[in-house]
Amino acid sequence: MKESFERQISFPTINSSGMMIILEYIYVGSIKINSLTKDNIIEAYYAADYFQLLDLQEFIMKTIKNNFTKNYSPELLSKVVEIMPLSEDNTLLNLLIKEIATILLSDIEIGRLSITALQYLLFYTNEKDIPFATPEYEVFRYSAIFAAKNVSDVTYKTLMEKLPTLEQIDNLIQIENKLITDHQK
Repeated sequence: MKESFERQISFPTINSSGMMIILEYIYVGSIKINSLTKDNIIEAYYAADYFQLLDLQEFIMKTIKNNFTKNYSPELLSKVVEIMPLSEDNTLLNLLIKEIATILLSDIEIGRLSITALQYLLFYTNEKDIPFATPEYEVFRYSAIFAAKNVSDVTYKTLMEKLPTLEQIDNLIQIENKLITDHQK
């Protein structure tokens, strides 16, 4: 727990599932791996960080790395930016950013990544010169479609039709080039 010279002890808002993990760890000295789910693992890490339980933090990081980053990185990053302070030395945040940076945004379903998480992902990868798998046009397309989805389904559908993917653009260019070549014969 962070030191304080105040007469009153106050805790940050910690979800009950995160607190259950902390209590289990303090009482038993370990936790069952199946106690950690994609729904409570970030809360548990946040609570372990607050109470400075370094061994538990390491265990949670290993669990996230081994079991959750491949399938749940966007959701986990969204949860992290929602409840934890954003800092460059946050190892959990760094792990999730680096994992998501290797995924094409077009492969992440709209809504799995919050707008705040997307903003932090773009800021952090730009600041730290982390290789980003998604080309700039696809970042623009994903962001525009994401914003449209928050406006209305009609706007979302319209932008999905009007903003082609890079693959669709490449196919159009190849077709046009073929037509030009054919006309020259």
